[in-house]
Amino acid sequence: MAQPGKHHFTPPFSLHLVDHPRFVFPSVHHLIGWFSIISDTSTQSVMEIDPEGPSCRRGHSGTIIAEPAADIERFNVPSPERIRLIEQLGEVLGQKLLPPAFWAALQVCQLSCIESMVQVARENPFFVSFFADHCNFIPLLWKQATTQATASSATSSTTDEWPSPAKIARRGRAKNPKYKARERDKNMCALTKRVPIDVAHIYPHCLISSPDDQRTPNFWKALRGFWPPEQIQAWERKIFQDPTSPTKASDSCSNQICLNKQIHALWGEGRIVFRPLDYHDDMKKLDIELYWQPDQGHKFNDRIPITKLPVSSEGVEKVTRSDGAIYTEIIVDGKYIRSGHVFTLETPNPETHPLPSKELLMMQWNLTRVLALSGAADADELNGDDYDDDVGCSQPGPRQVSDWLACQQIPSSPASSSSSTGVRS
Repeated sequence: MAQPGKHHFTPPFSLHLVDHPRFVFPSVHHLIGWFSIISDTSTQSVMEIDPEGPSCRRGHSGTIIAEPAADIERFNVPSPERIRLIEQLGEVLGQKLLPPAFWAALQVCQLSCIESMVQVARENPFFVSFFADHCNFIPLLWKQATTQATASSATSSTTDEWPSPAKIARRGRAKNPKYKARERDKNMCALTKRVPIDVAHIYPHCLISSPDDQRTPNFWKALRGFWPPEQIQAWERKIFQDPTSPTKASDSCSNQICLNKQIHALWGEGRIVFRPLDYHDDMKKLDIELYWQPDQGHKFNDRIPITKLPVSSEGVEKVTRSDGAIYTEIIVDGKYIRSGHVFTLETPNPETHPLPSKELLMMQWNLTRVLALSGAADADELNGDDYDDDVGCSQPGPRQVSDWLACQQIPSSPASSSSSTGVRS
């Protein structure tokens, strides 16, 4: 009988069946569906808080594990506990080299999820290894859905171009999230207070409005391998808000932020990332930190050691592309903005013009770092044409991400959790 508080895994088949003549190689869909179920059930026991202290928890073995210090990991410097778990996972898998996308996700994911992977890998290393080889679509899809350069002029405006409130009302745009975001941010960059601006989406507009749902069949399921169910559900609640159509994504003012063109382009390419802090008591202000994301010295299609340590972002005030090209610095009030700089977002009315969602900013904080750390930011051969951030995805070419994703497209799993949505009808 299973002991209370522990989860015993029953894999769909044993490893020795791989050599059986009738063995059918599992699809990406089946693997991710199975792995997400394991993550859901195992993380719950791992996340139990230990009475010895609020910053500790008990692992599967009963040992007390301290949570990482945020001041260390916010600069992409892994905590000693993360290093130990990643080394342990590498030993169990018996692999020296793994894809950068999987390595990048390990640098930012919940520690309890790495521990779950170690436990699964002890029983069936094949499944975790296979999962690792099929995580590339996470940063690729996130990048495909964000602007690769400054958005087209249709999304930008200057103060002189801004229509009067009367014109907005006459055009029936008063309830448009894009215009609410402009009103909230006073038609200026929310960070620098300068113009011209783009209205940028936090959770990409392409993933909300694209008519081609085949691009994201396993996106949310794959995330469940790296973050616990309660975290995924917090993100989903901000995107799938229609109770009559729970799988339909929706947009809102809280999913948008006004940025100048330079910052928007840097953000869309994964060169900078925002870390949300806390709302002020009146919900009229939200502090966020900006972090540069240095080049990691590998390419997206490389194989790298699982124990490789990321390049720290501490003290960084500019970054270079993999070919050595230097990106323009961000200067505010004559000072260069370094990693960790705090900006304060503001709204005159949190009820009618809510601030950017802390939950969605946290999702962006995690996934944009995966994009940057994996090297996908420089995977230009996989990019589509530039497109308007407020229009939708560009049509794919023969070598684009959507073609790669189409090869992985399989109908939704009946075994997947009903609480996890993401494949829109």
